[in-house]
Amino acid sequence: MISDPSSKILPEILKEQRQGLAALQRHVVERLNQLVAIELLERNWDGARKSIDKALDLAPDDSEAQAHSAYLDRQIAYRNAVAAAETLFAARLLASSGKKEKAVHLLSDFLDRFPDHEEARQTRNDLCAENAAPEAAANAPPLEYSPPPAAPEAFPAADFPPSSPDPEPDVDVSEKMLFRLLEDARQLAESGLADAARLSLEKILRLRENFAPAHNDLGAICHDAGKMDAARNHYARAVAEAPENAVFRKNLADFLLVQDQDMQTAMSHYLQVLQQDPEDVDALFAVGEICMLMDDNDGALGFYRRILEIMPQHEGAKRRMEEMMVSPARPASPGDGITVDKSQYGRIVIRFDDEEGAGESPVTPEGTPQNPAQIRMQELMDLLADEPENAAAHHELGLLQYSIGDKTAALQSLETAVRYAPGRPEFLKSLADFYYTESGRVAEAVDLYERTLTESPDNREVLAILGNLHLNMEEFADARFYYERLQGLMPDDDKIAQITAALREKTA
Repeated sequence: MISDPSSKILPEILKEQRQGLAALQRHVVERLNQLVAIELLERNWDGARKSIDKALDLAPDDSEAQAHSAYLDRQIAYRNAVAAAETLFAARLLASSGKKEKAVHLLSDFLDRFPDHEEARQTRNDLCAENAAPEAAANAPPLEYSPPPAAPEAFPAADFPPSSPDPEPDVDVSEKMLFRLLEDARQLAESGLADAARLSLEKILRLRENFAPAHNDLGAICHDAGKMDAARNHYARAVAEAPENAVFRKNLADFLLVQDQDMQTAMSHYLQVLQQDPEDVDALFAVGEICMLMDDNDGALGFYRRILEIMPQHEGAKRRMEEMMVSPARPASPGDGITVDKSQYGRIVIRFDDEEGAGESPVTPEGTPQNPAQIRMQELMDLLADEPENAAAHHELGLLQYSIGDKTAALQSLETAVRYAPGRPEFLKSLADFYYTESGRVAEAVDLYERTLTESPDNREVLAILGNLHLNMEEFADARFYYERLQGLMPDDDKIAQITAALREKTA
């Protein structure tokens, strides 16, 4: 009988295939484990979980994947414990101040995410029972903070570069969690629990020392408590960490002007706000008030008129205009009708008290008072007499000239700044803003904005300007290009995501 050769060959082929498949699986698992190590170092927990699950599906007994999974479980458990401790503490503080409905709502939101958390569920049930039977309030949970467990050990870096260290204590908290804690602190402040809000904000800053919104809010609380040095430091730190945030910069400028009476520095901050947004009525009104305090009624009048062009219903500007029409002299109380609300975390509304010496102004040798803008402009012109190619001086002079309404001189100064420093993105943007908003030179403005992006590719403001500019001209493909770049830099911004999606649909 002749034997069938396939009876020997086929098993060998199948064996080789199985060995090749096993080798391929081992290679894939090794690469997945390497990817997990990087994701854990970067604290990309969701990505790490997906990669770990894939590795364990291919090799359930792989010891490295199992170790990764155990480490990630400890990290997630710790993060959940932090969230629970913060939520329970905030809920009990709200309940103790009579805000039981808010506390119940806070706990309900938490239970939507963590339905098996018994302590949160019991606390919510107790609060609901107290609402139904007020006499049971005496049995409310004690107001105490239960700290989370100690942070898990750091992931071993092995051959991968370590991530930047967090401030002590070494607790990883995402941006989303920080803003959730910030919102809890604001709820405490709104409930009149300023000390508890301060402690919560300080805790946030221990988690992330450079979190600008917490510094801004803590500055407001310290301001309200009369701790002026601490308030000044926190306002300044907020601006240092987020220099593009107009609200933080205006809060610092307001403090410097009202509390320190440092008109020069305050004016500098207001002008930087106006550089970003020439129609910021808060900054325009503040500069107008400074002019009033310096007895420069003409300068003040220009700013108040500009405000009413932008916002005809602005009561403060209308009142000032009426006062100035009655008498050209500075009113006896330039702050009448303007209040300070230091617990407004988004914005501090300023008031200028007519204190002794508050209205004194620098005087020239001829005896004519000058406002801070005029003083600084003279300093810059003196500097340019010695250094005619100083681009930064030309740029600052142009902004000051624009702020007082001398647009012809401002244009010349801004163009000169760009001529001497054609690679400075802030100079390019200032001139582009002027061309677009004041001269109607749209094509030249677009060219300058694009040159700005060449020097500063991640400039979000310029990307948004170009996206909106092309959108207004119904150039949807170009608008989509800039909005997609902007979305890449701001993936969590819902509005940008909606506009980008609409543009993709429009250009599909």
